[in-house]
Amino acid sequence: MAQFPLAGLQVPAVGASTVAAFFLRNEVIRLNGPAVFPDDSDAERPFKPHYDAHILPDVERFEADRLAALGTFRSRCFMGVPAIIAVAIVAIVILAMAGGGEDFILGGAVVICVFIAGWMIHPVTTYKAGVKEIVFPKIFSFFGSDYEYSPQGRLQISGLKPSGILPSYDIESTEDYVRGSHRDVGIELTEATLSERRNSGKRRTTVVVFKGIFVLLAMNKSFSGKTIVKRDQGMIGNWFASKISDMETVRLEDPVFEKQFEVSSTDQVEARYLLTTSFMERLLKLAALLGDGKLQCSFYDNKLLIMVPSSHNRFETSSIFKPSTFVEDIDTIIKEMREIFAIVEMLKLHERTGL
Repeated sequence: MAQFPLAGLQVPAVGASTVAAFFLRNEVIRLNGPAVFPDDSDAERPFKPHYDAHILPDVERFEADRLAALGTFRSRCFMGVPAIIAVAIVAIVILAMAGGGEDFILGGAVVICVFIAGWMIHPVTTYKAGVKEIVFPKIFSFFGSDYEYSPQGRLQISGLKPSGILPSYDIESTEDYVRGSHRDVGIELTEATLSERRNSGKRRTTVVVFKGIFVLLAMNKSFSGKTIVKRDQGMIGNWFASKISDMETVRLEDPVFEKQFEVSSTDQVEARYLLTTSFMERLLKLAALLGDGKLQCSFYDNKLLIMVPSSHNRFETSSIFKPSTFVEDIDTIIKEMREIFAIVEMLKLHERTGL
């Protein structure tokens, strides 16, 4: 099994004192001498040679960009924050004097404040976009020449409906797309937000029904049936679900997993072969790394789809208050990819033999 651990990871801590020192005294944590990647020579495939050859040449340039972005951001904050306060005060005064049009006044004030805030933060977002555009593809290329990363989403979520685990939705939005392979098993990852338009009386609202990570594995063999792992919906919810499905409930040996998830399949034998205790532990570990520790997945056709809800963005750069060595970003990506590779190998998805 391929392993890519990072040893001796040292990342400067960023807290309230760091931010306060930045705004009050214009103090920032700077790159202290040449960038040094942690020694991972004991790894099966050390990342350091790849770092030195492909990423280190970008460090000095992005460190200069980071410091420039921080300087502009600080200057704009000193202008923008008083402007936002002034807009709020003017809006309050107008509301107190006006006899109507409260919605218009409040809406106008909010739009102005959002515009000012966007202008303030623009140098930071531009810097981070540059890192994702240039550095992230080089990080992922370590895993193979076929790997590609794009800040824009490219995976069509609607094409995953045969999995049977997508919620009802009308609108899909994706970003941060990764594509590659491990032992001839295709791997695709993307962040996605699925929303549904709902009518509530005379009002129509849009509700987010899923936000998180999609992991799609495609292999060179097909499953004989379909097996679905979902969050346990309780006794009543599970009973209703079983009545509208042609799939049978699968009882598992692991009591911890059994309490958290409801498993159904069209092939009981195959489901038990797939959902071993060690695999389920690995699946839960991946869910904890990628999101909020919750997940659902589906084995169907020649694919394994894993959906992991997440309340925060996964493919984001580390704090702009830290030097631009990208070591922390690399560490996170390696840990997540390692778990995905382990799932491929644990299920023997790369083998052409039948299950």
